[in-house]
Amino acid sequence: MIARYRWFRVETSGVSAICVEFATGRLPRTDDGRFVHAQLPDGTPGFRYVWGSTIVVSRLGTRGNIESEVIPTISSIQFSLRSIGDQATLLRISEPGRNIRPLLAALESVSGFGFSCTPIVLSDLPNLSILDEVDAAHLTGLKMTNVGVAPGVTGRMEFASLLGIRDGDLAQVMAYAHRQEEVAYNLVHRGLRGQLSFASRGLVRIGGALAPRILSFVERDILALHAPR
Repeated sequence: MIARYRWFRVETSGVSAICVEFATGRLPRTDDGRFVHAQLPDGTPGFRYVWGSTIVVSRLGTRGNIESEVIPTISSIQFSLRSIGDQATLLRISEPGRNIRPLLAALESVSGFGFSCTPIVLSDLPNLSILDEVDAAHLTGLKMTNVGVAPGVTGRMEFASLLGIRDGDLAQVMAYAHRQEEVAYNLVHRGLRGQLSFASRGLVRIGGALAPRILSFVERDILALHAPR
């Protein structure tokens, strides 16, 4: 099973980080929804934001005409919070859907004035320590955009290998100016396997028997990069 994650750096101008509001035991409320305690997919304790919304569906009426009907729905997002300073918090969203704005708006209403939320992209990390903490790490997928193959000429390139792409296999391609759109690894450690992939927009996919270990190391790297100096 592949789990999806996104990380954000949340900052406030208040006297304390937003995670302090959730550490008191009494969860804050908003006008549009509510926060509840939840167990995250990786088994760790976290939170869930639940809110109500509506969708409009079209159906064929009894006379053959198209009618619209408003249906109430309930949506939710699971997340965790970790302090990374007096006024900064690491927000991790589990299984982010297409619309995470209700959660971010709710967190902003809790923190008040001065709220900011910055996406964290794994490709910005200087090093992924999990690659050095397993018996084998194979690069199995690489998508590149804005590849400057010639003056005024750019393109997209995609590479895949079940056996793993070696450092020298793409030496000529990597010499071009480019942007990494998505990277995928297969990891092996003590007979267990796992998968890690991350995209330039911040979405991270983690799966396999090594998923808890991969998630732990990835979040540790993020905390180390964003820890106060």
